[in-house]
Amino acid sequence: DDEVSNDPRWTAMLEQSKTKATESLQEFVEDLSKKYQADRSKLKEAYKAAADLDILACDLAAFTAAVRQHQPAADCSQEHVTLFYNELLKLGEEEKDRRKRHAEKEFKRLIRKYR
Repeated sequence: DDEVSNDPRWTAMLEQSKTKATESLQEFVEDLSKKYQADRSKLKEAYKAAADLDILACDLAAFTAAVRQHQPAADCSQEHVTLFYNELLKLGEEEKDRRKRHAEKEFKRLIRKYR
C-alpha cells in the first residue's frame, strides 16, 4: 500500500484524463506485477530451501522468518512475502481438501464393496 501511494506515477495518474489514467494504471499494475514475479521466484527458492516448513502448520511470522533466512529472499518486500504465503496457503488447503474428498470417496467405495 505504501509503495503504491508513495509512487509519483500514482499521483500523476490521478490527475490525468480517464483514458490516460487507464493506460497509466495498466502500466503501473504491469510494473508491480513484474516486481512481484521477480520476488516470487526468490521466495519460491527460499520456500524450497526451507524443507521442514509446513505451510499449513505455520503462521505468516514463522513463514517470513524461514524465507528471510535464504539470502536472495532477504530483500523481498513484506507485501510480496505475504502474497506468496497466501498463495501457498490457498494451494495447500486446496490440496488438503482434494485428498480428503479422495479418501472419503475411497472409503465409501470400500463400504459398498464389502456390504
